[in-house]
Amino acid sequence: MAENKHFREPPLSYFPYVIVFFIISAISFVNVGIFYLNWGGFGSFLIILLSSLQVILLALYFMYLRYEDKLTVAFALMPLFFIFLLILGNVMDIHFSKEGLIEYQKNANTINK
Repeated sequence: MAENKHFREPPLSYFPYVIVFFIISAISFVNVGIFYLNWGGFGSFLIILLSSLQVILLALYFMYLRYEDKLTVAFALMPLFFIFLLILGNVMDIHFSKEGLIEYQKNANTINK
């Protein structure tokens, strides 16, 4: 019988999964702490960054993407690219609409006086 060289066997020990579980749990507690510290935009950036790390760890270890071929990993990670585009579009919209709103309010105040 021919061996399939594209896939690796998952480890037989549960130790790496327990470690990753505790890392994901610790990141969750850090996210909650950052939320309650109310650091504004920088806190939001940190929360999104740490949550992305959680998703990567979850996908690699608990969805066994570490043991799949590259094409399967690409299809699994493709939605992350689209989520990044959505977040980028929202950030750009908020940034540019805020500048336009401030300019509009300045013009409206000068006209009304």
